[in-house]
Amino acid sequence: MKITKANLEELIRKLGGKIIDAGKPVKTVEQAVKATGSEPKQIIKSLLFISEEEPVLVIVDGESKVDLDNITKYNNEFKSPELWN
Repeated sequence: MKITKANLEELIRKLGGKIIDAGKPVKTVEQAVKATGSEPKQIIKSLLFISEEEPVLVIVDGESKVDLDNITKYNNEFKSPELWN
């Protein structure tokens, strides 16, 4: 399934979430918290990994960390692992 802005917004609504326009780009959870007045747990962050086979989109709440070992178990063909360090 191709991920589009529309179907991502639909998924967020189905999960009971709401998209808040911060009025400017935010790159970190800390910036999102300051821009929206939300708590870190209320923020979602997305990480996109590009592999030889397919892209993998990981979405977690603002307080969670992504375990790269678990991601590589899913698909061990990620490009540029040197960027992970």
